[in-house]
Amino acid sequence: MPVAMDNTFFITALRKTIMNVQPKNLKLFDRYFRPVLSFVESDKITFDVYEGSPGLLKNLSIYEPAQIVDKGNRKAITVVAPRIAPKTFFAAAEFNRMATIASQFGANKARETFKQKFQRELQNSVMAKIETTLEFWASRALRGKIYDSDMSTVLVDYNMPSDHLPTVDWTSTSSNPIEDIRKWKAQIEKDVSATVVGFEAICGNVAMNALLKNETVLKLLGYQKGASIAEKGKVELLADTTIEEYNATFTDPEGDTVSFIPDNAFVLIAKIATNDVFDCPYAPVIDLKAPGGVGSDQGMNDFIFRKVWEEEDPSGVWVKLETRPLPVVRRPAAIVFATVTP
Repeated sequence: MPVAMDNTFFITALRKTIMNVQPKNLKLFDRYFRPVLSFVESDKITFDVYEGSPGLLKNLSIYEPAQIVDKGNRKAITVVAPRIAPKTFFAAAEFNRMATIASQFGANKARETFKQKFQRELQNSVMAKIETTLEFWASRALRGKIYDSDMSTVLVDYNMPSDHLPTVDWTSTSSNPIEDIRKWKAQIEKDVSATVVGFEAICGNVAMNALLKNETVLKLLGYQKGASIAEKGKVELLADTTIEEYNATFTDPEGDTVSFIPDNAFVLIAKIATNDVFDCPYAPVIDLKAPGGVGSDQGMNDFIFRKVWEEEDPSGVWVKLETRPLPVVRRPAAIVFATVTP
């Protein structure tokens, strides 16, 4: 029996489906920043950045100069929260086409089919843009600076110490990555002014290849880890530091494919007893329909605000997702971002 389905069904399905669309595949953001998400009730975000070494912290800005208040070894920084707000349009003609197709199926199958279609569409369009931007900001925060989508405008500069941004050559016969990693660990423990309880590292494929080819590393691991290296093609533990290779990419404004973690990067990150290396405050969405936003007294809002509204001409429905987080590195001295020359 053919199924008659009007646009009301599709709009209702769209409103319900949008709540099921969640960010996924965010290795850096999920590991370091999502666990410390915190809602702030102001359009401006204030946070502390700890100075382990004597250098002065630069003035930070997102659309306006930051206000910096000296607190001994800390700097209280206030910035305007950034905003990610992609939207997409479902035309009435598309609903009509879907209804025509639906007439070939039973009601239950038709409804489930289009809920799944809406979810895929939303996941691959607006949510994908949020995912990419969050992971991009997280990856750049590990380097000490967060850039806007133009890849050149600096939104935030956490003033990472210059000696935490070394360049090394692990391809020469005299190189010793183990000594380098131990030196960086000692540097972090000296500068961070906090109790370090462990280390982990994330690297690109060029940096991992350099480790796999380095004679010193191979001699050390040859007997104990030789089989594992041969089978998995990677070094997982070195100098008491877990190492993970991460090669996910995004497309930049020029259409080029770029790695979130550069291919030749080796990022060493300390685990601190107080668990305050990272923070991720997020501000309320400025929207009359948003809980915690303008025109609302509902208090805390969701990390991602979702909105659906109808357009008269051209006839259709808009879907918008919006979020206003800021990945914060509170202890820049807890990170060493090394560049490995190929």
